[in-house]
Amino acid sequence: KVSLFFGAGEMGDDYDSVLVRNELACVLNEAQRNALSHKMGMTSLLQLYNNNDPDTFEAELIDMMNRILVAGTKGPHIDRLIKFISQVLARIHQQIAKQTEDEQELDFLSSQASRKNRTLNVTTSILDYLLETSQAGNKAVRWRSCQFIGITLNHITAEIDEKIWEELKQNLLVRTQDKIPQIRVAAIVALRRLQDPTDKKDRVVKEFIRILSNDVQKEVRKAVIQSLVVSVHTIPIFIERTKDVAPEVRKEVYRVLGNAKKSLFETEQLVSIFGNGLADRDPKVVKNCQKIIAKFASTMPLLAFIASLVPQQNQKLIEQIIRFLVSDRKFDFSTIERTDEYAVEYNILHRIFLSKVLHDGNDEYDDYLPEIFDICRQILLMYQEEEMFDLKQLLQIGQTLDYSNEAGRRKMSTILREILREVKQLDLHPLLVSLLRKIHPDESDFIQMLLEILADI
Repeated sequence: KVSLFFGAGEMGDDYDSVLVRNELACVLNEAQRNALSHKMGMTSLLQLYNNNDPDTFEAELIDMMNRILVAGTKGPHIDRLIKFISQVLARIHQQIAKQTEDEQELDFLSSQASRKNRTLNVTTSILDYLLETSQAGNKAVRWRSCQFIGITLNHITAEIDEKIWEELKQNLLVRTQDKIPQIRVAAIVALRRLQDPTDKKDRVVKEFIRILSNDVQKEVRKAVIQSLVVSVHTIPIFIERTKDVAPEVRKEVYRVLGNAKKSLFETEQLVSIFGNGLADRDPKVVKNCQKIIAKFASTMPLLAFIASLVPQQNQKLIEQIIRFLVSDRKFDFSTIERTDEYAVEYNILHRIFLSKVLHDGNDEYDDYLPEIFDICRQILLMYQEEEMFDLKQLLQIGQTLDYSNEAGRRKMSTILREILREVKQLDLHPLLVSLLRKIHPDESDFIQMLLEILADI
């Protein structure tokens, strides 16, 4: 049911005003019923604006808008009207900006430029009017005014006059402290276009930070996250909000960050973002975090992505990330090639993938197993080069191998015993002993071997 009706002109009114009012009423009445009429309505109102006096068009449109400003109850028809009128104002501004550019190029006479300046103020004049109404005592008028301003600004791509820009910023910053939460939300959305995320001292960004720290309403904090542009200077703000008390805000943080480029982030920042997201209690937050991981991982070779997160320092997180990535049905390990540059990353990936395949009971498990002699060679090399992190990965891979080959089993046993006799790093002992136990299933033989090693030591 449509609750707003825009009437036609009355007897005694100026003919041009009646003509504009009638057409506006017809288009707006249709626009509030469904969004399908907006495209045709946009064309009609642009023609109406171009064919009539701009001042008349402005006056009649403001009269129509006043009926919307006092609508305090929510309704889809109101939202459709605000969106439609805001888009019309943005299109008029675009058209005027284009005319201004063309006339400057053609070097029009001053009389023509004067007419241009007269029409230039239609959209900005209405924005000025909305700034006044945004200070009204009526909370519905303040709310709807901020909504009009926000949607209009976010649809304008041409430059906005610097004076009106500053006035908008100053007045909307006041409204972010309004006592009504929905007005604060509308003001925040309107300020989205007016921020400069590259400037650490930008007033809008500083206000957004204040709101995130102090506003108790999760809807208001969520609006800030949706409006704040991701940049080098604002990323720390987003990371801080990954621990917001409200899961709705945390979920939105990861949705917004997912639209940014990986190149914006430092390694430590990605580690914090992924670590907090994967450990979140809310599954929706975890899912949004996983979407970021999948997106960033798809922008480069997988081993390079793993390397960028420094697995030697963030092993537990890397293991979580790899488990998620290899769980994708489309993941194909056969496309991953081992290189000297990414040997560590390959071994971590291989180890976790083998564990998954073994857990799933995949019949192709044997196809993914490395050769025993190759692993023996790598274990010995990593030990000699004192690459202990990579050595740990290889020892764990050794747990997945098939030791039915007697020659391979003896070779591995000999290498492990020699390392166990010499190694001083205590956290390697459990891995070495565990793998030796697997190679020597007979308990008596295993104990005898350990006693011999202890005697040698």
